This record gives sequence, structure tokens and C-alpha cells, in this order.
Amino acid sequence: MQVDAMVILFLPVMVSLGYIYLMLRIKRGWDRLSGASEAADVRVSILIAVRNEEDSITRCLSSIMQQQYDRRKIEVIVIDDASEDKTPELVEAFSLANPELTLKLIRLKGQGSGKKQAIRMGLEQAGSEVILTTDADCTHHPGWIAAMTSVLVGKKAVFVSGPVTIRPAETLFQRFQFLEFGSLVVSGAGAVGAGFPLMCNGASLAYRLSAYRSLPADAFITNTPSGDDVFLMLAMAKAFGISKISFARDARAMVYTLPAPSLPAFMLQRMRWASKSRFYRNGLLTSTAAVVLLMNLAIAALFAAAIVNREWLPAFAVLLLVKTLADAPLLISFLKFAGMARLKWWIIPAEPLVAYYTVAAGIAGQFAGIKWKGRNIRGG
Repeated sequence: MQVDAMVILFLPVMVSLGYIYLMLRIKRGWDRLSGASEAADVRVSILIAVRNEEDSITRCLSSIMQQQYDRRKIEVIVIDDASEDKTPELVEAFSLANPELTLKLIRLKGQGSGKKQAIRMGLEQAGSEVILTTDADCTHHPGWIAAMTSVLVGKKAVFVSGPVTIRPAETLFQRFQFLEFGSLVVSGAGAVGAGFPLMCNGASLAYRLSAYRSLPADAFITNTPSGDDVFLMLAMAKAFGISKISFARDARAMVYTLPAPSLPAFMLQRMRWASKSRFYRNGLLTSTAAVVLLMNLAIAALFAAAIVNREWLPAFAVLLLVKTLADAPLLISFLKFAGMARLKWWIIPAEPLVAYYTVAAGIAGQFAGIKWKGRNIRGG
């Protein structure tokens, strides 16, 4: 290659070295994680913020009813964020049909709106020191409560995130989503294990109510609709130290969420997640996100260059191979943990697709208008 080409390739080389180092640290962190050996016998309040969830809320509540945990120590609080369907009626019907479960329905009326406000309202009504949060479109392993609380108590943590996977994962699109979503979950878990918590998922969290109440009033950062999970974790880490943040690497802690039904729905969800990045105030989180974005941007750019000029094809192939080899050990380990090792060969075709969508969603999430559950949550 000419000198100009070598200069242009300098940035991808440096970014790839940073990316390899990052993935090695995360993999080591993942390997350090474990569950807790002793069960915790504590009361829990499970918070579920809902809006227009009539297709899934009954299934979610049913999976909580099937938990292998003392039902007398479970309180479920469903906070309805102005649903326009039959979600509240279904919650009330479930409560009447299952009187042995302590189930409260709170309606947000004249008290603000959005998931963060709903969670805050639920926390005000919670009657237990241990809080669990999940989403209405999720179902749970029967050992979910036991596994999450055992890590929170056994490891003397103030905040615990848990594993979440996509189910079903049968079609090509669903399998891609399983791998992509799994990469986010295991990266967040590995970062916790490595001592620099970066991300988590609100579909499976456990934390102490007293710890939450000691945080600043705007721990959720309410001026962005997304991030009720990540911003709370970062606030907890800042207040109590990263040693108090943990992850439940326990198959019993698994939570299952539904795949996006279509490509537009998938991209919209990822854009919504990406939109919160401009509110990050954590230098390590910002730099990590930048390394990941730049790595994917370099792959996408080299692919575009290779279309115009085939001389760039070897550089594109090498960089894609580097990223695949850096990601594979972590992803394969997670697939085994999640009982989906059969999907390991799907990593190869998924890698370039992840690069392209990450760049598209990351950029569009900063500028495009985003509509979620019937609301315009940010103008374009």
C-alpha cells in the first residue's frame, strides 16, 4: 500500500489494539464471576413499570407466581404509566384470581410519566428493603428471586444485575438478536467482574432500598427516557464503591425477554438505548463506548472503501477477523452459560452485521426522533 494508505490504517490499528485489550479485560472479569452459595431469606418488592403491555403482563406475573420462594415474602408492585389498553384491568384480574400473592397496582396520574417516574413511584410504595425490578415482557427462571437475593446478601452488595436472554431464538433474525443481545449482557457482566461497571439491564436488577434513598435526587437522570438501569448502577458505584456492585452469574437468575418483531422495531429500540449516551458523565464508560463505536466504524468504513477499491478488501477482512477473534471467547462462554452453545457458529456471520447496525443506531440515536409506546420521547 502507498504511504497515504498506511497513514489512514494507523487509526484502525490503534483502535483494534484498544479493543483487544478491552475484550481481554472483560473476559477475565466474566471468568471471575459466580453466584452465591447460600440462600437469602429476605422480603422482596418486585417493581414492574408498564405501559400498553396487555399481550405480556399476565405471562410475566404468572412466572413470578411460579418462583421457588416463600410467597409470603414477595410483594409485587405494578406501576401503570397511562396505558391505553387493558393492562390495568388484566393486573387487577390477576390479583383477584391469585389472592395469596401481594400485588399492588399504582397508576401514574398527574405525577409525571415515563418508566423512570414509574420506578420512582414504585420505590416510594415499596415495603421491603430488597428491591427487584423486571419488565412486563419478561418471564423468569423459577429460581430468579432466590438467585438474585443470594448474591445481593451473600456478597454484601448494594446493587446486583442479572443475566437476560432473548427467547425464542429460532428464526435467523431471532438468532441474530440472541447473539447481539447476549454480547451486551455478557460485556456488562464481565465489566462488573473486572471492576469497572458499564451497563446492565433493568429486566433483572436487585438493590437495597436504603442505598437508593441515600443517592442524589436525580440518580436516574430524568431528562433522558432511557437508562433507568445504567444510571442507577453508576450512581450506586459512585456512592458505595465498585466492590458493592455485583452480577449474578447463576443460571437460576436467568430472565427471558421477547425478540423485536421486526427490523424497524429492533433499530428503534437500539436507537433509544443509544440516545442516552450523550448524558454519560463517567469517563471510563465514555471512553469504552468510543472504542467500541470506533472499532465498528472502522470495519464499516473499510467495507465501504473495499466496494469502491478492492485494494481495501484485505484490510477490511483482517480487521473483521481481529474483532471476531476478540469477541468469540466471551460470546462462546456466554452461549454455554445460557444453554445455547449450538449458536456459536452464528458468531461469524453476525459480526459484520453488528458492526453496521451499531454505527447506524449509534449515530441515528443522537439525532433522529424516537417514538416509544405511542409517545414521542425526543424530537428529531
